[in-house]
Amino acid sequence: MFKFFKKDRPEITVDELAQKLPQVAVIDVRRSDEYHTDHIPGAIHIPLDVVASLDLPQELTELKGQKIYIICRSGRRSARAVQILRQVGYQADNVVGGMLAWNKK
Repeated sequence: MFKFFKKDRPEITVDELAQKLPQVAVIDVRRSDEYHTDHIPGAIHIPLDVVASLDLPQELTELKGQKIYIICRSGRRSARAVQILRQVGYQADNVVGGMLAWNKK
């Protein structure tokens, strides 16, 4: 009855992601200064504007066909990146709460 309220977004919690590391790819879509201040070890830095341009670097194109996890500060930019990447065939999930949630866990 209330199916339209159901969350139908591809996402993962920081706790779920932590259990999968380091065997999975994490893409950090924040600005360079944010990434260099703090990031998940092993995360690949590809800013949202690069993702949005679809001029994707080789390190991302090599991940096509694999599940990837996208993170930003709070989850908004990464949700947008997931939407863009899924439209071009990537298996991308948003990390809910982003680095704010990661740093609280």
